[in-house]
This record gives sequence, C-alpha cells and structure tokens, in this order.
Amino acid sequence: MKTTRFSIIAALAIAIASLVASCTHNNGDIGPWFGTWHVEKMTVDGIDNPNFPDSVFFQFQSSVFCMRRIYPHQQYYAAFGTWEDLGNNSLRIVFPDTAMRPIAEVGLDSATTLKVEQLSSRRAVLSTVPADSSSHKIRYTLRHLP
Repeated sequence: MKTTRFSIIAALAIAIASLVASCTHNNGDIGPWFGTWHVEKMTVDGIDNPNFPDSVFFQFQSSVFCMRRIYPHQQYYAAFGTWEDLGNNSLRIVFPDTAMRPIAEVGLDSATTLKVEQLSSRRAVLSTVPADSSSHKIRYTLRHLP
C-alpha cells in the first residue's frame, strides 16, 4: 500500500516537473517583443491620425507576427506574417500571403522595416517611412498588455 502511494506521488511529481520545465520559449529567452502590444496611437509627420482605429494590436511570438483589429460584436481581422529583429534598433515585418495583407489604416507595407525609437517592458515607439512616400514619417506608440 505504501509503495503504491509512493509510486503515485512520484509519478505526479515527475509529471508536474516536466510540465513546468516545458513552459519556456526559445530556451527561456522570449525577448522584449514577445506577447501582445496595443497600438495606442499613430502619428504621421508628428500629427495624430484621427482616423486610426483604437482596437489594433501587434502580436509577436517566435518569428510569427500578427496584426489584429477588433471590430464590434467580437469580430476581428488578423493578418499573419513574420518578423525579425535586425539589430541596430530595427525590426523587419513581412506579410508574404497576398490574401492576408496588413490593415490599410495602419500604414504598413507587405514588407516594412521599423525603427525602434523606444523600448521598455511596457512601452515601445516604432517608426517607418512607407515605400510609397519618402517624406511622411509614421510613428506607432505601443503598450504591452499583461
């Protein structure tokens, strides 16, 4: 009886330990971008874009990027792509699928390089100059969601 009880407790302990050990990303290094970021504001040449929707989110996991916009009644649009940290405070986001283009109001191209102007665990500021307009600088203010 004691042996059976000990075996059950040992098996449970091993199962729990293996579950806890497997809850890591990239050997525990998930980097500063991992998770969901709310795009709080978009400015064009320093002027707030009044038409920018307040329900746009950037999501980073591994090399996968998702741009999501939430509409009323729990409807949403999601565009999936890839992202890469280029170093030198730059990110590259690519949307390879022509059927899932980025949301037009956000101003990202199918391939965009973003400059990281500010990054902390809670806030980030990114900027880009779209390929179709060399004179307009777009800046995104992001807040990391818990």
